[in-house]
Amino acid sequence: MTAIIDGSLGFTAPVGAVYNGLQTATAVSLSGSTSTTFTNIPSWVKKITVMWSAIQQTSGGVNPFYIQLGTSGGIVTSGYTGGSGYVGGGPAATSMSAAFNVYEDTPSTAYSGLITITNLTGNTWVASGIIGNTQAYTNQVGGTVTLSGALTQLKFTTASGTNVFSAGSINIIYE
Repeated sequence: MTAIIDGSLGFTAPVGAVYNGLQTATAVSLSGSTSTTFTNIPSWVKKITVMWSAIQQTSGGVNPFYIQLGTSGGIVTSGYTGGSGYVGGGPAATSMSAAFNVYEDTPSTAYSGLITITNLTGNTWVASGIIGNTQAYTNQVGGTVTLSGALTQLKFTTASGTNVFSAGSINIIYE
């Protein structure tokens, strides 16, 4: 079976063809929590965009935000490679091993941005993103991780796992 898309604004597809398109989870307020996990990510997913607005922590000093991927066996907390750092005079860069991390400067700073996580091949995933904050710095992040099985969940937390978020919301789009 084939699908034909042409310049005539027409689309022809065989009977029963399925296009999953962009799927959006439900946005989550992080205020008062230490983390959130998006579960039941379908096996056909090849790309996830994690996006957030005005996220802040209540205390704890410099404590990166973590994005950790997971399989049916749980959240993966090792094997990540890559780095994260500020552009424009912010703190020094940091490497990653426990997660895709977003280097955080101070608890009073609000962060907004997105990270795209794309399936390279098999169970290997690559992340890339740009984040801005209220101190007029931008943060760039890039990395990779190979999972032991299919990606089924994504967790957003802090490096300590105990710092409480005071503001902000987060959501994912998958395709």
